[in-house]
Amino acid sequence: MDKARTLEKGARSERRTMRLLKRQGYNVMRSPRSPFDVIGFNTLSIILVQVKTNYWPPTREMTQMRNFPTPSNTIKLIHRWRDGASAPDVRYV
Repeated sequence: MDKARTLEKGARSERRTMRLLKRQGYNVMRSPRSPFDVIGFNTLSIILVQVKTNYWPPTREMTQMRNFPTPSNTIKLIHRWRDGASAPDVRYV
């Protein structure tokens, strides 16, 4: 798959995660300058999501996400969108 198609597929997965979080009552935004792709927040919590398509992050990336400093009310997740799936596989970081 060429680079442009790969980037579009990743962006599509991020948009799917953002729609999912919005339906759960979060305000959402992209976060391109951190280890996480999407930030969601409401009056009670912050949710940081790394979005992947078809694979889980490698060990180095997992370590970076675990060590990313956050307030105590933050939830760190990975959403893995597999081809053809209607919902992501979810793991806590």
